[in-house]
Amino acid sequence: MTNAIKAVEEEGLTVRLAAELYGIPKSTLYDRIRGNVQHGTKPGPVPYLTKEEEVILAKFLIKCSQIGFPRTVSEVLALVRQTIQSKGLSDVSISYGWWQKFCSRHSELSLRTAVPLSLSRAMATDNSVIQKYFDILEDTLKENSLFNNPTRIFNCDETGLPLNPKSLKVVSCRGAKNVSQITGEGKSQITVLACTCAAGVPLPPFVIFDRKTFNDQLMVGEIPGTLYGSSPNEWISRELFLYWFRKLFLTSVPRVRPLLLLMDGHSTHYGPDLIKIAAEEQILIFVLPPNTTHLTQPLDKGCFGPLKTAWKAVCHEFCTKNPGRVVTRYDFSVLFADAWRRSMTQRNIASGFEVTGICPFNRNAIKTGNDKQETISRSLLDQTGLAYIPLYSPDIKRTRDHDSSFNSSLLERSLSENDLSQAVTPMRRVMPIEFFLKTPSHPSSKSTLKPKSCGRVLTSVEFMTCIEEKERMKQEALKEKERKRIARLENQKEANRVKELKRSANFTMSEHRQFSKRFENGYDIPNERYELWVQLYRPNMTSQDSNAEDEDQDSLSNDTDEGEELSMSAANSIETQTHTVTANNSKGL
Repeated sequence: MTNAIKAVEEEGLTVRLAAELYGIPKSTLYDRIRGNVQHGTKPGPVPYLTKEEEVILAKFLIKCSQIGFPRTVSEVLALVRQTIQSKGLSDVSISYGWWQKFCSRHSELSLRTAVPLSLSRAMATDNSVIQKYFDILEDTLKENSLFNNPTRIFNCDETGLPLNPKSLKVVSCRGAKNVSQITGEGKSQITVLACTCAAGVPLPPFVIFDRKTFNDQLMVGEIPGTLYGSSPNEWISRELFLYWFRKLFLTSVPRVRPLLLLMDGHSTHYGPDLIKIAAEEQILIFVLPPNTTHLTQPLDKGCFGPLKTAWKAVCHEFCTKNPGRVVTRYDFSVLFADAWRRSMTQRNIASGFEVTGICPFNRNAIKTGNDKQETISRSLLDQTGLAYIPLYSPDIKRTRDHDSSFNSSLLERSLSENDLSQAVTPMRRVMPIEFFLKTPSHPSSKSTLKPKSCGRVLTSVEFMTCIEEKERMKQEALKEKERKRIARLENQKEANRVKELKRSANFTMSEHRQFSKRFENGYDIPNERYELWVQLYRPNMTSQDSNAEDEDQDSLSNDTDEGEELSMSAANSIETQTHTVTANNSKGL
């Protein structure tokens, strides 16, 4: 079509000859040349958005999805409705069919169920934090000869497996509203600590029950080498993690040293004792950046998802094969062993380390979605050369003259005022689609006063010194807290004793008036009941009086000492005078 139009306009061929030469219907070519149909448009109604606007809209939707603010179909239709209303089409309704056609024209778009992501995690997934984390990780791997050495890189983390998992999709009759499945009562769960090697080999699991004593029936059908622990709240603690590190990890890993153990920085995972033992055993404990384990933790990326899916499947199969029974703790070991074998495969484990960029090392493996945003033009002028792309009405015919008058100046054409009033219509300001597309900023771009952690090695000398200082301050705080608690108990005990004495003394109103007046006037007549009243109702004054008495006693003792010194000096003076008088008398004689 383009070549045929050029042949007519530039080379001077007739419309009939050009149509026959390029195999185009004569009427079709004639309409393009005369301007009845704009070149490049498709037959049929004018689309709501142009191709350029659809491309901008598709990029906008993808960008919003990448930074954690995806749009729903109804929101997209509302944006399109606002755009076409600014073009003068106010009574147009956008249906779901338009969305389906739009997706067919842009195959990169698809509907997905969004996974909830907390604000703290969204703010932590900053590209600078991830790159700094990879810098520290790369230095650690190269300094200890662990770079791309999968047999010496490990990752550990815990997850919870509920005894009543969510049901899978089941088959039922069409139109059924309440499809139920019989399950057990309660919300109990079993915690499992898993550890895997980058080579694709898992260590035996560490299973934590919420009970103090163990029954042999709990271990029927277990995975060989499984370690067990107990916790009152079903979760791991610092003591349990240290127990697992000593009993299972150190006895299962290769004897070659050093080794790298990656884990999150939760307080239940490490302490001074663990760091000291790990340093002695040449185990490098590397803590991942906080709130980024959904991106940097190999177990979260490759194993825990399949594990929970397999756990739901085996629980559903158990309830189907055993009608009337529910999953209990005594069924956990045999069911968990089946789910463990299905999910903890070499492929899943190795892919977890690969997609996180740990082994093989790849600092570009993690996409945070908040990299430098693409520059989207705020005007179609930069892309199309037009201030706006007009919508052509099928009722208006645009003709193009090819005679000699076509090249004449528009100023030479005369139109009457009536013709001008009929031809000129008020123009609406057409807003480009970018005006309605407001891309939100990623939460991580907001500045915070607190510096972001980018991962650290716990077994380094600096961190060991820091953790020892923190532990010392923690112990001092605990001692101070205990001292305050004891003082508070003693004060409460003293208050209860005074209250009991007041109740047993049972002073009358006349006694209160009598003793109050006596106390104000300063009478000091011995009386046991008065002394008890002063002790109970004037304890502060009593303590002040005792302090004053102590001060008086001290001053009296000081005065006595001074008096004794003066007496001694006076006696010495008299004795000296006596000796002088005696000597004079002797001279006179």
